[in-house]
Amino acid sequence: EGKIISSINGVVTNIHVEEGSFVNTSNPSFVISNVEDLAIEINVSEYDISKVKVGQEVEIQTDALAGKVFKGVVEKISPVARNMSTSQTNETVVSVTIKVEETDDVLKPGFSVKTKIICQQKEGVLTVPFDAIMTEVNGAKNVFVVKDDILHKVEVQTGIESDFDIEIIAGLEENDKIVLNPSAVLEEGMKVIVNEKEQEVK
Repeated sequence: EGKIISSINGVVTNIHVEEGSFVNTSNPSFVISNVEDLAIEINVSEYDISKVKVGQEVEIQTDALAGKVFKGVVEKISPVARNMSTSQTNETVVSVTIKVEETDDVLKPGFSVKTKIICQQKEGVLTVPFDAIMTEVNGAKNVFVVKDDILHKVEVQTGIESDFDIEIIAGLEENDKIVLNPSAVLEEGMKVIVNEKEQEVK
């Protein structure tokens, strides 16, 4: 009997041959995974890749372990971009490799995961949802603030951004009531009725 010896440590996770079948060098007969050294490859949009750096912390979650957050780190950024097409979109992306630094016996190769790269982090700042910001032709950013049921258009200075919120450096104060998704019909000085669609600055 012959022996097949792997050059790496790991677990056989796939077998592509059967007894008596032919093999060739272009198709792997076995897949060996190192379950103790997991990595994740994600695609980052060309518009966001400038924010990503090797060594940045990453938060990793999977539906298989609800509520559990694993730690990771950006290990490698591809030197080239590529085109990625789906049935609805066509965009340019860059491959980013994330090393999983904190593992669990239940975390398996092949799991679908959600990743969050920590590009910047601040504490104790004011934030508002992106939907509240109105960007003018000249680049100025404004929000509608409600005081005594009257709309006031206020220019704001913004800072770092997340997927859904943006930091407010100047222009608003904590507990200001702002309008989400302001429509084009809203104007300075207009009287409004406050409802649940308005949100306090946090």
